[in-house]
Amino acid sequence: MPVSSIAQIFIRLYAVKLFVSAFASFGGFLTIARGVSFDPVSFLLGLIPDIMIIVCAIILWLFAPLFSRWLTCGGNESLSLAGITPTHLYSAIFLGLGVYFVMDSFSNVLGWLHFFAVNHSNGAGGFHMNEEPSYYDLTERVLTLVGGIALIITCRRFGARIANIRQSEQDAALKAQK
Repeated sequence: MPVSSIAQIFIRLYAVKLFVSAFASFGGFLTIARGVSFDPVSFLLGLIPDIMIIVCAIILWLFAPLFSRWLTCGGNESLSLAGITPTHLYSAIFLGLGVYFVMDSFSNVLGWLHFFAVNHSNGAGGFHMNEEPSYYDLTERVLTLVGGIALIITCRRFGARIANIRQSEQDAALKAQK
């Protein structure tokens, strides 16, 4: 497997991370927007950062082959990965990404659960300083945790699917050259 292909895998995985993070942020934003009066302009302005991240993730995914060739210029020799199929490699990467998402958000979710347990107990008298907290961070972290768990559970299926797509692209390129 050429080094540029491995670089392409990592670039596309970063694009997936951006995409998942943007949707988690979007979910948090919807949680906040649900509790306030609806102003369409403010709502759209609040969505701009998430939309920009999603667009960047899509661009990064689409141009990953170009970026990977650019990053590995002058050193695109083939690595010997005897016995490792593209499915195994993609599955391992998705598993790693899922573990990263879980590890990145698990402690924050536990912190939020502790916050609610302490502040909703009978003796605490409600939320700290009698104000409701923002649920934005909680929603973002829970969605990231759920996304990480989903990637861990489905890493083999996603790995096989992307390996098949990649193989189809390579087969089409070979047919076009002939």
